Amino acid sequence: MYTLRAVNEYGDNLTLTDCDVCEVIHIYGLNPPGASIITSKIAGSDGEVFNSSSVEMRNIVIELSLKTPIEKNRQIINRLFRSKRWVRLFYKNDTHDVYIDGYVETHENDFFTKKQKPQISILCPSTYFKNIEDSVIEFSNTQPNFEFPFSISSEGVEFGIISKLTTAVIDAGDIETGCTIKFQALSDNISNPVFYNRTTQQYFKVNINMTDGDIVKITTTKKNKTVTLLRGSEERNIIDLMAEGSEWIVFSPYENEVSYSADSGATNLLVTVTVTKLVEGV
Repeated sequence: MYTLRAVNEYGDNLTLTDCDVCEVIHIYGLNPPGASIITSKIAGSDGEVFNSSSVEMRNIVIELSLKTPIEKNRQIINRLFRSKRWVRLFYKNDTHDVYIDGYVETHENDFFTKKQKPQISILCPSTYFKNIEDSVIEFSNTQPNFEFPFSISSEGVEFGIISKLTTAVIDAGDIETGCTIKFQALSDNISNPVFYNRTTQQYFKVNINMTDGDIVKITTTKKNKTVTLLRGSEERNIIDLMAEGSEWIVFSPYENEVSYSADSGATNLLVTVTVTKLVEGV
């Protein structure tokens, strides 16, 4: 079983599966997308040499069958899928709960048949599906230490233990992707925080002296690479404080071992890393 839901930029929202408007006949384009492989021929040698490869833009084609009243329901579908406009598709089955953004390329329908079957073609420039829920690791956790029955002695009782995690493993999904890293200072005198992806042997370091309440946010996703400092109510760009040798952190498919440190004050950092899993096909 699966469900397919569409939302457009005007707020029109319709679950296409199991609805009174239409029936989904077929969905094309849910498999892993095709790739372009570029090679070159070397004189006197058999075969060719691999140069590069890239994944094609995803094309999702949805075939529907309208239910009665035909005219009313056709207008609902027309409003939902407007030519050249943005649309987001949500797809869920037993193993995936994902979404993808695209633009309506064509919207075809034969008006002169008894059973009208619209066909909508959607082009998705960012070819991978994204997981609805992000993978999030917080490098600080509270362990429960409160049990019943209990009595409180004169010395008091601990209701929890705060422990620090310096290394963790995070699942990045099917495709390599960037992430969002947040350093939050819990005290003054924290200098030069650094985040490591030990699986890819990359690190990202910021040359900054953080004070209590400061938040340094690093985003390493494609087309959205930023480094910002939130101090009080003021947020500013600090990409110029990126330390020499730092790389925009990339997560390999599946499990990655990550950790953090600082030149001083690392134990007073709250560090959160967030990854949006990318899915090749559903």
